[in-house]
Amino acid sequence: VLFDTRVEAAATAAQQQAAQHAREERDHDLRSALFAIEGAARTLERHQAALDDGSRHKLARAVASEVARLQALVHQVDDAPAATTFPVADVLTPLLAMELTAGVHLRVDLPEGLTAVGSPSATTEIVRNLLDNARNHAPGAAVQVTAEQRDGEVVLHVADEGPGVPERERSAIFERGRRGSRAVAEGSGLGLFVSARLAAGQGGRLELSSDGEGGARFSLHLPVPDGRERA
Repeated sequence: VLFDTRVEAAATAAQQQAAQHAREERDHDLRSALFAIEGAARTLERHQAALDDGSRHKLARAVASEVARLQALVHQVDDAPAATTFPVADVLTPLLAMELTAGVHLRVDLPEGLTAVGSPSATTEIVRNLLDNARNHAPGAAVQVTAEQRDGEVVLHVADEGPGVPERERSAIFERGRRGSRAVAEGSGLGLFVSARLAAGQGGRLELSSDGEGGARFSLHLPVPDGRERA
């Protein structure tokens, strides 16, 4: 009886911990969505007359996308679709427009016609988390968002010009709750953990690299559609 009681208690504790982790990750996503919506709405309100039709359209699309994601989070709807083929530039343009409204210095190079296989919503969430990470570790620094196709994959890079990640921390940076020692802003330590999980969940992977000049570059690898591989 004592053994059964201990096993039951351990199982209950594990379930409670899993539920707590799920709540923390959901709260992280809710805060991210609300921050993005607030930034875009403020820009539309204050600078509407100065924005051209294209910019207003991008921001409106971005707000609509974030509101839909927010509704799914509030109602705890799993909106992750099965793997599909999607145009990388089209999927990320609304997000990048919203990041620009938040004052991020972005340099973007997303080739037209570049397509990947995976989840558009998960890919957007990963890039959002990587941009949030750049804000926390390299505030005010320029951020580059680029993409390329190589070796049968689409590789999406998010690179900043901040202090980088010490080599001793790189193996653990994707663990749950871990924050880099060089972070200058508060954070939950969930962004990279969630991003790595979302990457694996759509058949890809997320890697970190850094060159000798400092900074950090995160690379999301995703499959390409059948028949689109290049030599």
